[in-house]
Amino acid sequence: GYPRGRIIEIFSPESSGKTTLTLQAIAEVQKEGGMAAFIDAEHALDPVYAK
Repeated sequence: GYPRGRIIEIFSPESSGKTTLTLQAIAEVQKEGGMAAFIDAEHALDPVYAK
């Protein structure tokens, strides 16, 4: 699991599934009534893919 109230950084090589992993984790947190944020420092997130 992921610790609550902490900033988690996920990093790995390009095209290794970071965005998919992160968006899935955020979805699971939201299903449980929690809040999560995706900070896209590279401005590379595709909003259509995120939905």
